[in-house]
Amino acid sequence: MKKLKKQKSLLTEALKNIGKELIRLKKEKSSIEKKLKIAQVKLQEVQGKEAVIRAKLNKLINRENNLERKKTEVAQKLDKVKNKLEKVMKLKDELKGV
Repeated sequence: MKKLKKQKSLLTEALKNIGKELIRLKKEKSSIEKKLKIAQVKLQEVQGKEAVIRAKLNKLINRENNLERKKTEVAQKLDKVKNKLEKVMKLKDELKGV
């Protein structure tokens, strides 16, 4: 009888310990789930910011390409003007010689 009571007492104590551990694990799980939700929200915010930055970068790249194209066009026009100026100067020199 004494042995049975001791076993019952040990089993009761083990069940209490298991119950306490289960409660602790549930709290830990809840805490981890909260942290996960916070991390997910922050990740979404960062992804949103990344999308905005990528869009701005694409606009800047397009502007840069346009400016490079315009720079090339202006350089070509400048070369044409220089050539015309050289021709005018050459004609001027020829006319002075006449």
